[in-house]
Amino acid sequence: MLAMRAGTVKVVAPDAHPFRAQPLFPGSLKHATLRAFIHDAAGTCFHQSGTARMGRDADAVVAGALRVHGLAGLRAADASVMPTLARCNTMAPTVVIAERTAELLRAAHGLAGG
Repeated sequence: MLAMRAGTVKVVAPDAHPFRAQPLFPGSLKHATLRAFIHDAAGTCFHQSGTARMGRDADAVVAGALRVHGLAGLRAADASVMPTLARCNTMAPTVVIAERTAELLRAAHGLAGG
C-alpha cells in the first residue's frame, strides 16, 4: 500500500501541468479506503494458465489425451492445461496444445490430417 500512496504524489512544477494524471480512485488515502480500492481494482495482465491442470494425480483436471475428468466428450485445449507456468509468452505452447488436440481428434474420429 506504500507504493500506492507514493504513486499518488502530485507533480507540482508549473511546467509539468500537461503530464499530471488525474487520480485513478476517489476518496482518501486512509488505510481502509485504499485497501478497499486495491481489493476491488486489482487484476492481472498475465495470461492465465494452469487452472485446469493436466496430470495423473488426484488434483489434475485433465487427463493425458486432454479429456476433462468426469465429463464425457469434453477436451480442454488451451493454456489452462499447462501443469506449470511457462517461462515465456503462453501463445507458442498454447498453439502446440491446440495442434496436438487436433491430431487427437482426427485420430479419434478417423479424419484425415490437414
